[in-house]
Amino acid sequence: MRSTEASPSNHGETNSAAGDKNSWSKIAEEAPPFGKKINSDSDNSAQDQHNNESDVSGLPIRTFEEADKEWRDKLKRELSLFDKYDYTQQTEESLSDLLDSTSTPSPTLDSESLIENVIWVNRRKLSRTDLSKEEREDIEQKIKEAEEAKMLFEGGEERKAELKRQMTYYDLPPSERTSDMWEKLHGRMTEDEKRTACFESPTLESAAEFTKTILDRIDVRTLDKIIEAKKTGDKQVLVDEITTRLAFMTQFDNQRPVVEYINFENGNDEGCHNYLGYGIDKITLDKKLLTDAYDMDYVIMTVGHEMFHAYQNTLMRNAEDTDKKAQAYKYNLEHYISAENQEDYWKYHNQLVEIEAFCFGEQFRDLVSSRERYLYERDKPKGLLDRLNRILKRKK
Repeated sequence: MRSTEASPSNHGETNSAAGDKNSWSKIAEEAPPFGKKINSDSDNSAQDQHNNESDVSGLPIRTFEEADKEWRDKLKRELSLFDKYDYTQQTEESLSDLLDSTSTPSPTLDSESLIENVIWVNRRKLSRTDLSKEEREDIEQKIKEAEEAKMLFEGGEERKAELKRQMTYYDLPPSERTSDMWEKLHGRMTEDEKRTACFESPTLESAAEFTKTILDRIDVRTLDKIIEAKKTGDKQVLVDEITTRLAFMTQFDNQRPVVEYINFENGNDEGCHNYLGYGIDKITLDKKLLTDAYDMDYVIMTVGHEMFHAYQNTLMRNAEDTDKKAQAYKYNLEHYISAENQEDYWKYHNQLVEIEAFCFGEQFRDLVSSRERYLYERDKPKGLLDRLNRILKRKK
């Protein structure tokens, strides 16, 4: 079974090194680049000449060392503002110093309220007419600092955590600031880790262990409708029931995927999954599955396989960018191995997204069969008397 999932990047999503979902991770766009090395001593004379040059605007050109220091100083300043205005770290003395008052604020005060109080107190002082120039400048600076702190605190703990990660990164020597180190600090996988997770480490055992955790979310009683559809012999009704009962694996658990039947040009293809956008999944099945050449159990396995691709795509689109499984799925689809070349079949089969889908399809088929056997044993006649009673009930 071949899957041709559409990567989220085809639907307006991006995969920046700083991460799509953490807006604060984008504040490093102005920062010095990865792996920038400081000029050696042999370049000092050229560097001195460069220091004396100016760009077309007439402003001096900064060296890497200067830009790096400025950025690190900026990070340190913002972290210090978090500490300075964090209400949980205040003492009576520090509060009085911030508010320039002997009165202690209410113990229910939080950091945001503290900052508002600092701004209010200093604006009132600024309205006095007897201030000297130096006093006025000092008060204006306090207001500016408090307003900057207010903006920082609007980002909450996420902003503070991002600043700490960046401080850790930029405290490294420039030669050690690699993209892999950046990814690790942000809890994301490196390229080597993604490649290993997708193409080297997947096994049937590990895949089956993971897919079983998804299978365990199924209420087996809901499989009764699938079994009823199976008994009708109508495979399209069966497919509709399966996609309905497994709709929890898509973004909206009350919306089953769109199902389409076509004749695949490649005879090896039996189904594929695509994401259409707006939370809508589409499963395309080969019309040959509707023929007598394929039994009901094979259809159940195939549709389960494609529904697991729907789950993978949903996780990839909606999980946090630190979710390693979602990162691996996205990398796998960007480097997908097709089954069109028979020589690559086992590479296709053993890549992460496919080996998991195959495992889930087979496990789901077995779960339906197990439920079917249970219902048969539960409902079959128990002895001669029970058989006679059932016959009589049918005659009535």
